[in-house]
Amino acid sequence: APDGRHVLLAASTLRLLRLDTWKRVCRFSGHASATRHAAFSHDGTLLLSAAADRSMSLWAVSYSAKADDDDAPLVASFAFDADVVALGFAPASDAESATSSYTWFALTSDGDLHLWRVTAAALCAPSPKAKKGSKRPPPPRVPPKPACVVRVAAAPGASAAAEDPLRIFHAAFAAPDKLLVAHGSKVRPMVEFVPIEKARSGGALLESIAIRRSTADI
Repeated sequence: APDGRHVLLAASTLRLLRLDTWKRVCRFSGHASATRHAAFSHDGTLLLSAAADRSMSLWAVSYSAKADDDDAPLVASFAFDADVVALGFAPASDAESATSSYTWFALTSDGDLHLWRVTAAALCAPSPKAKKGSKRPPPPRVPPKPACVVRVAAAPGASAAAEDPLRIFHAAFAAPDKLLVAHGSKVRPMVEFVPIEKARSGGALLESIAIRRSTADI
């Protein structure tokens, strides 16, 4: 964990332990299979986890849960068309004295990189309730669909259903508003920085980003 005093053990159920006593602080239950990827937000208040079932979960982290009530609350869950192969939160901005929003990504094996940005106020607000008499479910605190999708530009004449050999295969945040992505051939990959915000927008994410295809041999 970011505080250096806790460690996360991951299986189908994740457990947060104190390093000095190895006592469990809280657990994160919900994945049907073993967890493959996990990441904390920079302030340690949120946790992302993904299992081998094309799903990802967003959790609120508690460091003072009681032993008889130690399941961490699930903030949101996300479903994808392919397995998650990487995920992560953006680092804190030096310009912010307090966290005003959180940005995170999930990269799936089909090469699509999904981005979310949600305000801290929305995440901390009580879960919305459906209106009386309405059959529609209440709106979620976190949109199930990403605000932005990053992918390698499609080859001319390529089928939408065909797997792209030059797709994105790894990614990480290089700054709060910038990603470092690897795509193309894994033998001779293209690695580049990708800005994710609209110019002069006050921090709004671009809706979609197409990366120029690599000319390296596969």
